[in-house]
Amino acid sequence: MWVFIALCSLGTVTGCAAVATESGPSAQVVAGDWDDLDAAVDVGLEAAEVAVLRREVSDTQGRWELVSIRDQLGELVIRRAGEPDKLTVEATIDQPRDPEREGRLVSAVCRRLRQLYGQGAAPLR
Repeated sequence: MWVFIALCSLGTVTGCAAVATESGPSAQVVAGDWDDLDAAVDVGLEAAEVAVLRREVSDTQGRWELVSIRDQLGELVIRRAGEPDKLTVEATIDQPRDPEREGRLVSAVCRRLRQLYGQGAAPLR
């Protein structure tokens, strides 16, 4: 089975890889604040060259329907992972499947969630 691993930062490996398989979405668990979802997703959208078609956020899950610059439809889902401040971030871009774009999206969202975790604000880097 082919596995794609994108490292999102140097130096810190724990929780930094977005993993996609041919049959499943890219996914990662990250420590983050629920109220930073929109700020983190905005960074991920730019990194993956996707736009939002529809957004739904509840107390336990955020879901964004997406379209890429190649007109591929996709989905980003962020869920509370059970532990306080642990979030599961997963993305799927289909027609055809695009694990590289999925990995960029998940990695960028997670990187921004880590930058903002416990902070009022953090500069974009």
